[in-house]
Order: sequence, then structure tokens, then C-alpha cells
Amino acid sequence: MPKIALLLTLLLTLSAHALNVSVDDGFQQQQLAAGLKYWLTDDHEAKPPSIEASEWQTSPDTLTFGFDKRVLWTHFTLSNSSSKDQALLLEIKYPLLDVIDITITSEMSPPILYELGDTRPLTQSSIQHPHILAPLTVPKASSVNVMMRIHTAASLNVPMTIWNSHEFLEQSQLSIAYYVFVYGILIGIALYHFVLFIQMREFGFLWFSLFIVGLVAIFAYFQGFLTSYVWPQFRDYSNQILVWLYAFTAITCNAYILRTLNVKRYRPSYAMSQYALMAVAFILIALSFLLPYDTMIRLLTLYAAISVVVVISVQIRRGLDRYTPAYYAIGAGIFCAAGMIITILEKTGAVTSTVFTRSAGDVGFTIMAILYALSLSYRMKWEQVQRKIAQQETVDVQADLLKAQTQLNIELESLVKDRTLDLEKANNKLKIMSVTDALTGLFNRRYFDQYFNDQYKISIESKNPIGLLLIDIDHFKNINDTYGHTFGDYCLASAAKRMQTAINTELNILARYGGEEFIIVLPNSNLDATLDTANKILSTLKNEPITQGSTTVTMTASIGAVSETPGPHSDPEHIIKKADDYLYEAKRAGRDQTISERSASRT
Repeated sequence: MPKIALLLTLLLTLSAHALNVSVDDGFQQQQLAAGLKYWLTDDHEAKPPSIEASEWQTSPDTLTFGFDKRVLWTHFTLSNSSSKDQALLLEIKYPLLDVIDITITSEMSPPILYELGDTRPLTQSSIQHPHILAPLTVPKASSVNVMMRIHTAASLNVPMTIWNSHEFLEQSQLSIAYYVFVYGILIGIALYHFVLFIQMREFGFLWFSLFIVGLVAIFAYFQGFLTSYVWPQFRDYSNQILVWLYAFTAITCNAYILRTLNVKRYRPSYAMSQYALMAVAFILIALSFLLPYDTMIRLLTLYAAISVVVVISVQIRRGLDRYTPAYYAIGAGIFCAAGMIITILEKTGAVTSTVFTRSAGDVGFTIMAILYALSLSYRMKWEQVQRKIAQQETVDVQADLLKAQTQLNIELESLVKDRTLDLEKANNKLKIMSVTDALTGLFNRRYFDQYFNDQYKISIESKNPIGLLLIDIDHFKNINDTYGHTFGDYCLASAAKRMQTAINTELNILARYGGEEFIIVLPNSNLDATLDTANKILSTLKNEPITQGSTTVTMTASIGAVSETPGPHSDPEHIIKKADDYLYEAKRAGRDQTISERSASRT
């Protein structure tokens, strides 16, 4: 108990000396870099010094120390000057930190301890995310103090940001969507070449596809995706996984270069150096079970640098041999090497983490994949040319080339079919876009006209009623004038989502009719059912205010409702005209209500 009391006393005095982050009503995010107090110690059991002690140093930038076995202590204060409690998140963007202990204290609640790190198992209270996250709640008109203890066998690189929870969710979704998009494309390229391998039994396609998968896995590891989503049960092996991935990627890369550039046939001495690299990769895998991670990562960095030099040297040598596929491979190797070097330097703390350094690997990787694919494609084309030349030399070779040409034609037809299917998919997507309202995501006026006319004809043939609701958002011009068109657009989109939940979407459709007007088609719906749907919409809009940031409005609507069973000579414009008349009658009657033939007859 005395030790706990001493620690609490220490932490509660931090606000007078630590970096203070002020949180107001408009707070979104703030990086924790310059101004942070930190202390490094070789004693893993040591307690942090007193706040007045000279051991505390002030960081000029992001906390980055490279490969450092010492324990890092740092602290800061969060002050809530807003009018409400603030739900915040502490994000550590470097997910390869082994041990992170975060203690949160305040005068209003007992201390909270988070035990985080990529070698610690995920618990039910853990936030599953590629980066390391800790929730921080700061009551209004108060402050909390945060003390952090960090230790890792990897690079001691601690880029931190304090986020508003809602802002973090939006930005995180965009970031994850970006990586899913990029990695999805690259995995798609790998699968495509794997299918080509199955079809053609060309091992260059196999090694290329496996090489792409390995590189995607490495970048996913550095971004935290592997240990968070793919293999969370193997977090105890987090440090070894990187070694295995590097070794796997080196093996497949060298196998791909050997095959694609015909190195063994034309440059056997260079091929021996590549075989040696592949052998060393297997040795590194074995050593990962014996040596500590800090030693392995240095060996791995040296191995990666030597591998890059050897691979690029082989490619340049084949380029000097005037072997055209090597030209693409040289460009691919340069972009990949540059991206990986910048990524390694950024992740190990040798350079400051910026948007450029964080994205360099992705950009270099993507360009590399494209150029290597072109190299492999050109190699296949080059071999085809060689076969045609040989065809002119002997009759026997001509027969063999004819068979090869037939096979290539079959494969080309298959590829054309694939491209045709892709074009059909693209056309279907364009068709959907042509009938969709860009703002709300609902069907547009064009689709409504076609769908309503079709359903109207069906109602004539089946002698079933058809319902129609014409909806106008009340006083929408005032919302635009008061809060601006951006918020007005947000209100329309939100209203559309809420109205969508009130209808049965199997046959009923909701469309944007124009401006703030919406229209709903209700096949097989009598007047009672039609009015019931209208009441649900009025209730949903009125009882659920729309909020964006600090702005909140309550929206209502006026609705014209019609349901009739059309006859053989009925005009669909007639029912739309009736709904429009009832809509304007609802407006004149005071808005926020539904007018139909039934209610109109009462008046």
C-alpha cells in the first residue's frame, strides 16, 4: 500500500511538469512528439524518478531511439476544457513494441492500468486494431495523468497520437480500407499469376505469385494486420514471424529471378550467389529459434541489404546481356529496394515517420509488382519469338511451334473471355451508377419512372392496388440557409437512410424525386398499409434528431399518400398528380403529417 500511495502521489503531480494536451469541444486529434518528457534506464525494475529530477529529458520530436534495450518512461497530462466528458483514444502507430504499461490516474477515479504490446495476448478488453490503442476517458472540467513504461526487443519507435474516438473511427476506417484495397489488388495479381501457373505449368508465374504474397505479408506485419487479424493466436511468435516472412520472400524472389531471367543458363556464377542467398534464408529460419530478436533483426537487416545488392546485380548483368525482360526487372528492383529501405529506416527509427516514409513501401511495392509482371510477360513474349525463329529452321520445329501457337490461341481466347467478363461487370456497375442518386445512394428519378411504370402495368394485369408516397422534407431551405449546404446534404443522406429502414425493400423502393423530395412505390399496398408506412417515416424522422459535430436538428416531413387499383385505361401520371396534390395539401395544413384521399375527404 505505501508503494501504491507513492506512485499515485507521483502521477498526480505530473500535470505541473508534463506535456499538457488540452481537449475542447472541437478536439479531433493531436500528435504527441515535441515536448514529451521521457527517461531511459537499463534497470527494468526501476521506478521513474521524481518529476523535479534532472533525469527527465524533453523530446524534440517523435520518441525514436532505434535498437535500444533500455526501458523508456514517458508521461503527459490530458485536460478537458470542454462542456462534456471526452472519450479519447491513445494510438501508438508502431505496432511492434513488445511491452507497454499505461497507468491512468485522476482525482475523480481509481487508477487504470493497461498492459499492452504485440507479444502479449489479446484479451476481451483489448481493442482489435492494427495499431496499439488505449481508451482514455476524461471527465469534463478535469484532467487525467498518463504514465507509460515501454520496452521492446525491436526498434524503440513510439509515434503517438491522441484522438477523439469518433474522429479516429472515421480515419481508421479510411486507412484500413486503403490497405485492404492496395493489398487486395496485389493479392489479386498474385492469384492471377498462380492461375496462369496452373494453366501453363510455367514456374516463373508460381514464384512470382508467392513472392508477391510474401511481400504483402511483410508490409501487413509492419502495419500490424497479421498479429491483430490474421494470426492473433500466434502473438508469442511475433518476433520470429518477421524472420520467417523475410526468408520466405527472399527464397521466392531469387527463384523468380533465376527462372524469369534464365540466370542459371546464361550466368551460372551469378546463379550460385542466388542459391547461396536461398540457403542462408533457411539458416536464418533455424537461427530465429535460438538467437534473441535484437540479434536476429540486425542479421536480417544485413541479409536484406546483401540480397538487394545481389538481386539488382543479377538483373543489371542480364540487362547488359541485352535480355529485354531484365530491363523491367531492374526498374522493379530499384523501386522495391527504395521502398523497403525507406520503410526499414522508418520502422527502425533511423528516419522520422512522415506520410512519405510510411507510404514509400506501398508505392515502391506496387510499382515493383507491375514491372515484375511486365518482365515476366515480356519473357513469355520473347520465348514466343524464339519459337517462331526456330520454326523457320526445321520442319520438326515448325510442327512443334504450330502446336504451341494453337495452345497460345486457346489461352488468348480464355483471356479475352475474362476481359469480356470484366467489361460486362464494369458495364453493370455503370448501369447501377446511372440509376443511383450520388448524394443519398437511393434510386434516382430516372429509375423511379421506369420502375413505377412497370409496377403500374403489373397492377393493371393483376388487379392489385399500388401505393405511392410523395415526401417533402419540411423547411429544408432554412436548414441550408442556417447551417450551410454541406450539413444540408448530410441531413438529406441521413433522412434517406432512416426512411429506407421503414419500408420493405423486396418490392417497395425509395427514390430521390428531386431536391428535398423523395418518393416511395408500394406494390400490392392498400391505403391502410400505405398510410402505415407513411406514419413510420414521420415517426422515424421526428423522433431521431440528426447530429453532425455540435450541430443537431430535428427533421419532419409532409407526405402525400395514394393507393388505388388502376384500370386498363388508367394513366400512371394520374396517381403521381394525386400524390403531389395531397403533398401540397399537407404543407398547407401545417406540415409534419400525411394527407390522403381519406383525410382529404374528411376536410
